[in-house]
Amino acid sequence: MSKRKLTQQQQRRVIQQQRKHETSHSDVAEQMVPEQTALGTIVARHGAMLELIDKEGQLWICHQRQHLGQLVAGDNVHWIAQDEHHGVVVARLPRQTELKRQDKLGQLKSVAANLTQIFVVCAPLPLPSTLLIDQYLLAASLQGLKVVLLINKIDLDADLTTVDALKNLYQAINLPVLMMSAFNNEDIAKLMSFMRDEISVFVGQSGVGKSTLIQTLLPAHHIRTGDIAMQTGLGRHTTSTARYYPLVQGGALIDTPGVRDFVLPHSLDKLDNVAIASGFVELARLDAGCQFRNCMHMHPKGCAVLAAVAAGQMAPSRLASLQHFLQMHKQSKG
Repeated sequence: MSKRKLTQQQQRRVIQQQRKHETSHSDVAEQMVPEQTALGTIVARHGAMLELIDKEGQLWICHQRQHLGQLVAGDNVHWIAQDEHHGVVVARLPRQTELKRQDKLGQLKSVAANLTQIFVVCAPLPLPSTLLIDQYLLAASLQGLKVVLLINKIDLDADLTTVDALKNLYQAINLPVLMMSAFNNEDIAKLMSFMRDEISVFVGQSGVGKSTLIQTLLPAHHIRTGDIAMQTGLGRHTTSTARYYPLVQGGALIDTPGVRDFVLPHSLDKLDNVAIASGFVELARLDAGCQFRNCMHMHPKGCAVLAAVAAGQMAPSRLASLQHFLQMHKQSKG
């Protein structure tokens, strides 16, 4: 039997309750910090137990006070040691950024916290989705995150025409693009230079080599990797629990569960056309806006965006993504 889908009104109510719940947890946490605590960072969650790393790099097994809600990899916390290996987390510091995904019930759940940079990973196979890439760009824009487009697996015997076009498309909007192989030392060194002193996450379709990249970056850790499923062309999910890995050069990498469908960190009904447009840097280059307020960029009359596409100032795929987000926003408003 298929799961019952939530109505748009029910989805909005769920999101509102989640935000109220998270805010109350944060407020309570800040009020209940004992004087003698240490600062630490959540490495991973395993059911009711947490892995935590302290300021000296030592790993601890902790449980948490119930009022804190769901803690995730990257959360900065106050905690108290109970013995040589165990402790209890008593408060969570406010999150600066969050990566969220939607569960099977349509509820948004945090996957990772306090990121500063997103690597959007794609490869010749499976075929890259510009809509998925643009979703990540919009989400990053809304949270002030840096973005790097990482085109992986260029060492494979595959037609690179598509990814070359992808590189040109996003370099045209001044997005950093890395074309690389996880098995090329020079490529890995360049990737590491982008990651220095940042808290990064690799996102993108399954099968693009995220786990292999992470295994190469973190040779001392065992990262599960998988193959492409020949029936679908998609990769098998190889990561089940988000995990925080400190980097030798400074910063950290958070390995997250595989993401095929990405949900924006804010419900679209809470945004407006201006917020959505913030994910499209091309629009800032236009000399004048559209003639009509809240233009959906569907009809040529008075539309500066369609004129920009016709003049070669904006790629058609980027226009299609913009129209898609605006239509989703309109539908979410009912």
